[in-house]
Amino acid sequence: MIVSVIVPAFNRLGPLRDTLQTAHRALAEVAKHGLGNGELILVDDGSTPALDSVDLPVADVVGVSQHILRQTNSGSIVARQTGLAAARGRYVQFLDSDDLLAPEKLSLQIAAMEATGATASFGTLVDASKQADGRLEFAPANERAARILTPAQWLLSEQPAPHVPMFRRDAIADAIARPILPLQRRADAAGDIWLYLNCALMPGVAVEVPLARAAIGVHDELRYSLQWEKLAYTSLLLMEAFMAETASRNDATVARQLLGVAAFRSWRRLPIDFAASYQRRLLSIYRAAPKGPLAELDGRRFGQIAGLIGPMPAAQLLRRWRNHRYASCRSVDDATLQRIVESCQP
Repeated sequence: MIVSVIVPAFNRLGPLRDTLQTAHRALAEVAKHGLGNGELILVDDGSTPALDSVDLPVADVVGVSQHILRQTNSGSIVARQTGLAAARGRYVQFLDSDDLLAPEKLSLQIAAMEATGATASFGTLVDASKQADGRLEFAPANERAARILTPAQWLLSEQPAPHVPMFRRDAIADAIARPILPLQRRADAAGDIWLYLNCALMPGVAVEVPLARAAIGVHDELRYSLQWEKLAYTSLLLMEAFMAETASRNDATVARQLLGVAAFRSWRRLPIDFAASYQRRLLSIYRAAPKGPLAELDGRRFGQIAGLIGPMPAAQLLRRWRNHRYASCRSVDDATLQRIVESCQP
């Protein structure tokens, strides 16, 4: 078995059908190119009705199998682990239940990883559109020189969409078996960040495959990422935990530096009047992190300004000039925000 596509799912049947169809096409391309057999593992996270009782697309290509595993509702992190435990492929592709794979994605990334021995690979996120006849079309990806990055560089600096990466199964299974951050249900709102932080110290390299395309699903149903405040607070909690757990690890210096940069950039882009306590916690991560060149904080031009007046004054100056206010982008009411804050205390 060469590749396992793992799809955690909880209800949302319409988007799920599109997701499964694109995964089947991508797996069929793997078999067509003689790269090996593939499987799709659909993890039903307590859907109502159960997914094995509804009409869903099935894999009908030689060399491609499909399995449905059902569990009580436990969240996406546990669902991914359930799928990973059952996976038999050399490589693993996680795919959310409303996201899409272009036909060539799996084949190109498998070929690149087989050729380089990389621990992971990553493609390109593009737009997708649904035609009048129901067909999904993917925008083209720009051809460019492929990069070779460490897992920390790729996962913490790039923070890709969860279906852009592909992992070698043994490497990610080892990282999850001995996680830096233990599993907790309140981390589920930022399950991708939980995964990336636990894989940041994974050995080996990640190879970029620019023409391997993935897309966010085209639908009008509820997206779990719409409440950006919940994602922001949960991510903050995980970042703080990572900094605490790796404080004495010599192999985590680069990852801690990159996480500090990510925290600084996130703070720079926050609404100027967003919760002061959140801003303080985010800046505490940056201040605790090892420091690199100023240009790494937010590009060459910012580095030049920061070199003259310091990174914090430079960032504060630019934030005041931008004057981005929370009212223009808030997605939750005061009561919901308070519940989010209370659930994400260290």
